[in-house]
Amino acid sequence: MASPLEPSAQLEAAAAALDEGSETLLAERALQQRYDRKYMLDARRAAELVRDVGDGFQVIPGLPHRLARYDTVYLDSAGLVAYHDHRRGKPRRMKARVRTYVDRALSVLELKQRTGRGTTVKHRLERSTLGPLSDTEKEWLLGFGVRLDGPPLRTRFARLTLLGAETPERVTIDTPLRFSEGSQDLTLAGLAVVEVKTGTPGQRSPVVRWLRDHGLRSTSFSKYCVGRALLQPDLPRHAFSGALRRAAKLEAHAT
Repeated sequence: MASPLEPSAQLEAAAAALDEGSETLLAERALQQRYDRKYMLDARRAAELVRDVGDGFQVIPGLPHRLARYDTVYLDSAGLVAYHDHRRGKPRRMKARVRTYVDRALSVLELKQRTGRGTTVKHRLERSTLGPLSDTEKEWLLGFGVRLDGPPLRTRFARLTLLGAETPERVTIDTPLRFSEGSQDLTLAGLAVVEVKTGTPGQRSPVVRWLRDHGLRSTSFSKYCVGRALLQPDLPRHAFSGALRRAAKLEAHAT
């Protein structure tokens, strides 16, 4: 039986062959206003993807490992407004989170806004501590109308970030995904979430071409909503049924 860590180790090895990008390239590929396309890939094929498209990409400079560890806490209201807005397909919606870059001991408070034009705008506030939110940080979120009285959802994963060497795009590959809320804990080891971020809609991408050639199409996938639906099965979840079925299928193949 294959170890759940095996796909991550293979992905790390494939990424080790890529050159590091410059700080200038990293800044150019920040894409705080962008168009996103997401794909649910069998984690065992993630290394193959990187080997096949790697000539056109570089990796983030200065990291101790190619796969960086992320620890994220999603914040929502008691009525789970962010979850239900996404479930209902509300064109304008917000999602708040505290994201910690574990390898850099850096924590950032983020607010992601989905605009009516289909773009994602990210607001960020760098934190001076890895601890609980300060009153100033809470006021910053309240200024956007975000309420914080709901149960937090924690997600953890390893991420490989690819920077387009010549094309204005950034690609992330996240695997495995671990979700926690209170005493509940669940890991999706068979899934790799691939996200292609570009400055214009429909921009050509070698990653998108590879995924399409291997029978994958972009899909809606929210780590927060999928994790919340998995840990709270009593919630309405029809909007995420496709992603949940795909995740279950990949998990079955991974065991």
